[in-house]
Amino acid sequence: QGATPDVSWARRVARLAPPRRRAALLGLVREQVAAVLGYPDPMLVRDDRGLLQIGLDSLTAVELRTRLGEATGLRLPATLVFDYPTAADIAAYLATTLVPGEDTPAGPDLEEQDFQRALATVGFARLKLAGLVRSVLELAGEPGDGQDDAESTGSIDDMDLDNLVRLALRDDDNPERKAS
Repeated sequence: QGATPDVSWARRVARLAPPRRRAALLGLVREQVAAVLGYPDPMLVRDDRGLLQIGLDSLTAVELRTRLGEATGLRLPATLVFDYPTAADIAAYLATTLVPGEDTPAGPDLEEQDFQRALATVGFARLKLAGLVRSVLELAGEPGDGQDDAESTGSIDDMDLDNLVRLALRDDDNPERKAS
């Protein structure tokens, strides 16, 4: 039989300032993920790592959804882990669900930090394979010239923007580049 939701906990969390609310909800999500996956410490659950990548499957996703619903008193979607794939994503969703209409997602500075952190975990070759490098360069308004001998086997975290741009422009498989 399921536990009774701690409505007073949810009310207290809803009254917190947005940054503290996000931290409390992230803590809850980490605790529940750790419990479902058998982790000895919730801090082992990284907030930016895909939960399916760290071992959550369809059965444990249902268990996580149930635990979070019981803890918060919220009715959560069956696709929670698929729609919100990281602990941080789930915590942000819970925050907006607890306090509807309030702009609880991270502000521009935190969003940029979150994006940079996520981008740093993706290898350059993977971005290139997905066809995203050229789009990013176009958005950045970077010119189409420049060469660099840097290797593309590292992560973006290891490169500064100039090296990233030069590496993208060095694409020997690009017919436009060969023609110029």
